[in-house]
Amino acid sequence: MNTARILMIGSAIAAFSVTGISGAYAQTTQPMQPQTMQPQTMQPTEGTPGVMPQPQTMVAPAPTDPLVQKRNANAQANAEYSASKKASKGELKAQNQQAKAQ
Repeated sequence: MNTARILMIGSAIAAFSVTGISGAYAQTTQPMQPQTMQPQTMQPTEGTPGVMPQPQTMVAPAPTDPLVQKRNANAQANAEYSASKKASKGELKAQNQQAKAQ
């Protein structure tokens, strides 16, 4: 009985350690490459004051983790479904109002 309990505890610890390690690797991301922004040199002309360049927005690269990609795809699908459901509900409401008017 004692050896069976020791074996079960050992296998449980081994299972948790394996899933914990793989879970940690699944959440890691690739290191971001530093992006160098080249300064823009703009020389103002005589009639115009110094023109400031338009600010640039930096966009993060798409995640490579398949779990994150699945989560983002599910969120997008849910948003599209909600939007189409609201549109259908609005169309049904408009049709019902037309039917009542007739």
